[in-house]
Amino acid sequence: MTSIVSSRVEIRRATSEDIERICRFLEPAFAGTSVAFWRGVLAYSWLPPSEKTDYGEVLIADGKVAGFFGAMYSDRQVRGRRERFCNVFAWYVHPEHRRHSIALVASLVRRPGVTFVNVTPADHVVPIFRRLGFTLTDTERVICRPFSRRLLTRGGGRVSVLPHDRVTRDALEPAEFAIFQDHYGRTVRRTVFEAGGERCLIVSKRMYWSGVRYPRTDLYYVSNREFFERHFEQAVLRLLWSDKTVALHADPSLLGFVPRGSTRIAATALYPSATLFKSATVGAGDVDRLYSELVILP
Repeated sequence: MTSIVSSRVEIRRATSEDIERICRFLEPAFAGTSVAFWRGVLAYSWLPPSEKTDYGEVLIADGKVAGFFGAMYSDRQVRGRRERFCNVFAWYVHPEHRRHSIALVASLVRRPGVTFVNVTPADHVVPIFRRLGFTLTDTERVICRPFSRRLLTRGGGRVSVLPHDRVTRDALEPAEFAIFQDHYGRTVRRTVFEAGGERCLIVSKRMYWSGVRYPRTDLYYVSNREFFERHFEQAVLRLLWSDKTVALHADPSLLGFVPRGSTRIAATALYPSATLFKSATVGAGDVDRLYSELVILP
């Protein structure tokens, strides 16, 4: 649907025909990016082009792109239901047309039947999204720093990692295996832990804090929360060892528990910031950071 803002300005869905113009518009807006970079982001491959209803909303002024609010769609299994998710990203409007910024966002996030997720909101835009109906998945995040080698043998039996060439359709539940496949070749780590006949898929990413020397591991997805809690110390130590990082950074809603001895910080204290979502059918515990720009960005 097209929204006519004025005789010179319109807001409408971004289509494949707009991609090249959008990429050229975003390049100078986001330092360190290129046209080729944005082409790669908009060409996300977990949905075929025929199933991408659009690429977000675009603001056209005098026939030129003057604003963009990106959308990455995915179809997820949530508690036995198929849900359409939309990860929003790359909100930018040319200074001359900033008065239309909220209308640009609202045009996308007011669509029914979609769960909207924002995994990279800057601190100053969190109140804006909350006014548009978004909710923080958590008000706090936890930092876990297990250093003891004894953790390798503590808690619930020894945990091992299943090699990728042994991760087949029989090794994971169908929805978990789809996640494992969809995130192949991304900038995330996919780890399948096993112990006592159970398995758990973890998706994580090695990240840096701004202004902090040492890197961290960010937790994006946990397929079996009971398993992960039971074997938490061993699993975390293996993740940190593999990533050469000093701490695990996680949302309590994603974990389902608060690890003993962890440090709590405000959800917006570090970037990527807290996760925001808006949904009529999905709760905070079902929201993660998969199928987003974070799994594509370096």
